[in-house]
Amino acid sequence: MDQIPHLRPGETYATVYAPLEKTPFDPDIVIIVTTPRNMLKLAQAILFRLGGRITASMAGIQSVCSDATAQPYLSGKANFSLGCDGSRKFSGVMDDEMVMGFPVEMLAEIGDAIPIVTTAPGSK
Repeated sequence: MDQIPHLRPGETYATVYAPLEKTPFDPDIVIIVTTPRNMLKLAQAILFRLGGRITASMAGIQSVCSDATAQPYLSGKANFSLGCDGSRKFSGVMDDEMVMGFPVEMLAEIGDAIPIVTTAPGSK
């Protein structure tokens, strides 16, 4: 349990989820739930802008709470997760979907890079 990314007690008052286009607050983390193919394109978009490599940290439990929210919040980097039983049962994550989270500061760069990577020669 100690290895599951989490915020220290008392550091955060609340965690609130809302659809990005309807959020009444400035979010810290953006969470995306989509197919593995779309995750591939998101990973390529991140690397197109930032370079390097993506290292996912996950445990198959607490995918939205920890893997896609706490980990990106603490690290400042995107993180991918296969999902977990709880996110699939209570959050509607489907069997053919994955979860990722990234700091909101990356949103514009990722959004700008998606059309580039999806239309690149050889892109499927």
